[in-house]
Amino acid sequence: MKTRNLTEGNIYKELISLALPIMATSFIQMSYNLMDLFWLGRLSIESVAAAGTVGFFGWLSYAICMMLSVGVQISVADCIGKKDMESVQKYISNAIKFALIVGIIFISLMILFKVQIIHFFNLDESVTKLAFEYYGFFVASIFFNFVNPVLTGILNGQGESKIPFIINTIALGINIVLDPILIFGFGFVKPMGIKGAALATFIAQMSACIMFMIARFEYFKYLKEKMHLNYVKRLFDLGFPIALQECLFATFSIIMAAIIAHWGKEAIAAQKIGNQIESITWLTVGGFSVALSTFIAQNNGAKKYSRVMDGYKKGMKICIGIGICTTIILFTFAPQLFKLFIPDDPNTLNIGVVYLRILSISEILMCVEIATTGFLNGISLTKYPSINGIIFNFIRIPLSLLVMYSNLRIEWIWVIISSLVICKGISLFIIFYTRVYKNKLKYLLD
Repeated sequence: MKTRNLTEGNIYKELISLALPIMATSFIQMSYNLMDLFWLGRLSIESVAAAGTVGFFGWLSYAICMMLSVGVQISVADCIGKKDMESVQKYISNAIKFALIVGIIFISLMILFKVQIIHFFNLDESVTKLAFEYYGFFVASIFFNFVNPVLTGILNGQGESKIPFIINTIALGINIVLDPILIFGFGFVKPMGIKGAALATFIAQMSACIMFMIARFEYFKYLKEKMHLNYVKRLFDLGFPIALQECLFATFSIIMAAIIAHWGKEAIAAQKIGNQIESITWLTVGGFSVALSTFIAQNNGAKKYSRVMDGYKKGMKICIGIGICTTIILFTFAPQLFKLFIPDDPNTLNIGVVYLRILSISEILMCVEIATTGFLNGISLTKYPSINGIIFNFIRIPLSLLVMYSNLRIEWIWVIISSLVICKGISLFIIFYTRVYKNKLKYLLD
């Protein structure tokens, strides 16, 4: 089994070479949604609102899968650091099996409660109709939200981050080609509208899964082994806090979407598109966070604690630099970025520009939070970032309800979101310094 040794060599070089493919893969994953929004924005604002609303459940499925993908990534990297290759195989086998089981259960529930899910948002009749059209192929594509991230997590844990990048690049190319053809029609292909966007994503994600199976077929040979509950428990223990945080964040975001709908479909569309644009920051830094957790896990497994701390410091410098750059970009070029997606709707454009500029203020502290999360995940302390994130993300809801019932402007919702992101970054760094560095790492380094 091919693996990459991260316990030796230049730290900056190792982090950057590992992170760049992960970052690129993250951007490619984001581009699936951006491509849909790019073309749907030219179809109608109702299509953007419908796809954005239903899309929250894709986010929820991905959040659940984080339990396995992060758990297997950390476990595989840690075992490689310890040179325990037998355990690596068992973690791979159990993670894939569990992903298949959970994926089937989730899709079954989505099909069973289709009507209740869509009507939960209380959307306009025209948007509701489009949401039903989008739903079918969208739910089918969710299956790959469980399988593909787990395979990516395994490869990242082995230090083989280039393979997911190549596969996802090809899949994105498929999506880019199919989106306009299926949405608007071309030649003998009849226009499918919003349904075409969902079908394009389904075909692209399925293609990615097939390519993963071809590239690493040996993973699926391990499925012959029986499930080992102790390995599943380890994956669960590591990944559950992260999955809980992501699931609750997705749930909170669904509730926030319902609150934002109070200001109309323009506000929903502006927040959806603005969130995708703003994700430039957290996807970029998230790539370094994943690379950092792999780097930290391998060196922690090899008991190289000085290298663990050096990795965190150098990773943090990179992430803060990214935060400064994206703050400037989002604040300065907000109108130009938004016009790429909503060229002919000035009301939505104005709401979105204000959203981006207010959120840009919190980018640097968000980078601090994400980098620290990568470090803590790497030493298997996944509970701290999760608890921190859950608390501050939950606070959004009562504060936003207060804004809604006070009949204040939508801008106050954006201020609440940005302020709480800043609080999360400060809080997690304090937790790291007081509970982890002073009580554990400093002792090991001494």
